[in-house]
Amino acid sequence: MAGIFSTLSVARSALLAQSAAIRTVGQNIANADTEGYTRQRVQFAAARPERLGRLSIGSGVEVSRIERVIDQHLEESLRRAATSLEDLSTRSKVLGRIESVFNELDEEGIGPALDRFFQAVNDWSVRPEDSTARRQVIASADALADAFNYAGKRLIEIRSSLNDEVETGVGEINRMASEIAQLNGQIVEAENGGRDLGTANDLRDRRDLLLRRLGELVDLKAIETSTGAVNIMVNGQWLVFGKHTQQLETYQTAEDGIRITKVRMAESGAAFAPESGKFGALLAGRDSIVPGFMQDLDKFANTIIGEINRVHSTGEGLRRFSDLTGTVAVSSPTAPLSELQLPLAVSDGRFFFTVKNESTGRIDRYDIAVNLTGSQSPMSLQDLAAAINAAVADDHPEIEASVTNDFRFRIRSTESALTFGFEEDTTGVLAALGLNTLFTGAKASDMSVNDLVRSDPALLAAGQGDGPGDNRNALAILALRDKPLIEQATLEDWWHGKLGALGVQQAQAKELAENQQRIVDHLTNQREALSGVNIDEEAINLITYQRAFQGAARLLAVVDSLVATLLDAV
Repeated sequence: MAGIFSTLSVARSALLAQSAAIRTVGQNIANADTEGYTRQRVQFAAARPERLGRLSIGSGVEVSRIERVIDQHLEESLRRAATSLEDLSTRSKVLGRIESVFNELDEEGIGPALDRFFQAVNDWSVRPEDSTARRQVIASADALADAFNYAGKRLIEIRSSLNDEVETGVGEINRMASEIAQLNGQIVEAENGGRDLGTANDLRDRRDLLLRRLGELVDLKAIETSTGAVNIMVNGQWLVFGKHTQQLETYQTAEDGIRITKVRMAESGAAFAPESGKFGALLAGRDSIVPGFMQDLDKFANTIIGEINRVHSTGEGLRRFSDLTGTVAVSSPTAPLSELQLPLAVSDGRFFFTVKNESTGRIDRYDIAVNLTGSQSPMSLQDLAAAINAAVADDHPEIEASVTNDFRFRIRSTESALTFGFEEDTTGVLAALGLNTLFTGAKASDMSVNDLVRSDPALLAAGQGDGPGDNRNALAILALRDKPLIEQATLEDWWHGKLGALGVQQAQAKELAENQQRIVDHLTNQREALSGVNIDEEAINLITYQRAFQGAARLLAVVDSLVATLLDAV
């Protein structure tokens, strides 16, 4: 009788085990489209046998565990590959956005605008007195400045946009780190502090999904402890430790007038700077890639402004000056000019200050020595004014150089017959102070045509003192086109070289991203083949477990019949 009831227990265990297996299959099918879900399977084990005399007889089946079908090495490889993919894709997108700013196929681009400017200067050099040619030079200079302004503004917008994405990324990292820390606590509790390690399947699925998403943002190192918790380290700093997380915090700085959000660890105060992942690429784009191109653009603009203004400032238009104020204001009229942040570089040397009597035609030339770096009293703005005044005082006391209330340099003639100009400046100080210049500004975003020249084209300096037909200064400006002015290259060659390098860099980044996408796709397919839910396979398993359940039920019916027979025989 006891043997029959033992058989009943065997049938019962089989029913319970197959029922658990059918339920697991149902769970797999229900979550076939759930992101991050890992296929589960039941592990059966024979129950502890019973002793029957000298025999050992089985006592049924039990479910030893329900496990996830997962390869942790593959998961880690996929996470690292996804980190690299997001890094490369983001860098490619940043470079693509920069490249779109400098689209030289667009007639409004900097290259075409510079070419049109020199074409206009060439026409002007042939007809230096022609008002139409002068207006064309000014219009082409305006278009060139606009092209630089647009590019500078767009780069600033790109950098500001990347900064906004960095701020969003901080929130995402903090949210995911907090949720992972909470899951750590739940998993440790569900797995009895590691005694039932690996049994909290659904919680682990959710945590692994968060790890993959976090890994897309930053290059992380995940270390699982003996209790089942996962500690996360980013660039040598703990982000998650057990149930605790070190939140990221932001603070604001300003660079070149742009609001920049810096990120640091809230507890340690250390800078948070992942080397890879989308967040790392955003930081690199905002703090390195875009600023690098901004510096190149500003360097190009500054070279054009400086070189053209150096030539223009010592030239002469169709009329000379009786009152001229520089466009550049300095921070101190008494500080040495070499210590001030002038828009253009200056050096020791001299220039000639010329005074012409329009009634008699007489021209007086005064040699003005400029000492900027000497150990004894380097020149300030006031010293420069004093040097000019001292040079002309005996002959032309009506000419006065001074510093305005807003610290600009001014030269004025109180005698209508006396006009003045400049020649042979080897110092660059005239251009740096904005005296008789074609352009104002010092970088791409503030480059503009001098309002004085724009309002009076007659001040466009074509000559060097030989009358209205003189075109020597216009030719000198035109000659700048073929001179190696920047890194031993001409302006156009240097610019085209930079654009070519940008195109190659963007193409390489795009190709690397595409290659990395193929790696991620391959690893994803491997993971899906192992851990993903295959409905056909689950249907086969379902039939298998169904048949086993039916067999157990039939065994139970047989036992029931045997018990009834025994009872009837009593």
